[in-house]
Amino acid sequence: MKIRHDRICLKPFSLEWINYHCFSILLFVCGACYSCCFVRELARGLRNRYWLAALLLFGTGLVVHMFQRSKLKFRSIPLPRQHDGLQERIRTLLIDRGWQIEYDNRRYLQAVNRKGIPFLDCDLLVLSWRNDEIRWALLYDPWYNMAGGIFTFNRYGRKTVKAIKALAGDSAEATARKLG
Repeated sequence: MKIRHDRICLKPFSLEWINYHCFSILLFVCGACYSCCFVRELARGLRNRYWLAALLLFGTGLVVHMFQRSKLKFRSIPLPRQHDGLQERIRTLLIDRGWQIEYDNRRYLQAVNRKGIPFLDCDLLVLSWRNDEIRWALLYDPWYNMAGGIFTFNRYGRKTVKAIKALAGDSAEATARKLG
């Protein structure tokens, strides 16, 4: 997994890429099978509706793939000019809420939360630190389970991101009080 300035990049055809996109891949493969059945039956001179099933599977696979790709893009939380100790407060918040910090350096932080329904609740939160903003992405952990990512709602992650936004807002208010 690579962290770029605007998104998380999964190496194509790697295990994490296959785990993350397996549902859309399955829909594309099923669509290809129905396309082959349609062509075979058409060559025999028979009319059938395999083309409709193939078209629906390809379309659904494309929509699911685009939805999952959109989750890989970073969103941002604006920061005030002075945000002293905000990174440490965010780390403490994550630990208090049961997140396991897997990777942490000055550029980005990667944390996992595996509580909740087994095989469905496994949130991966990636925070990228910038001077004037925190960029974040919340997705299903691609190393945890195949096909679970499409069925999860990232409920623990969304609550944690709201708390991080509140911390950043509190930091902005504190800075305004110091200056004003």
